[in-house]
Amino acid sequence: MASRPDGRGSCGSRDTKVQAHDRDTRYGARKDQDETWSIFDRRTGLVAERSGLIMARLNQNVVLGLIQILEQIEDAPKRLH
Repeated sequence: MASRPDGRGSCGSRDTKVQAHDRDTRYGARKDQDETWSIFDRRTGLVAERSGLIMARLNQNVVLGLIQILEQIEDAPKRLH
């Protein structure tokens, strides 16, 4: 399914979202019509992608853990090589 640029879910999704504890988080989760979950980037409204992995068609437990990991990566100090 194509993601909507307005951040309201993928086309055809129910727009059911798991709200993060902090509004400043970059990633959120939403439940799709097929009862799977996707992680989306709050900045773009699109399904998140990291290291070539598209964060879609996941179960809820996986989504919650992955969001925590993605936020830790996002908050980690950036190193220059």
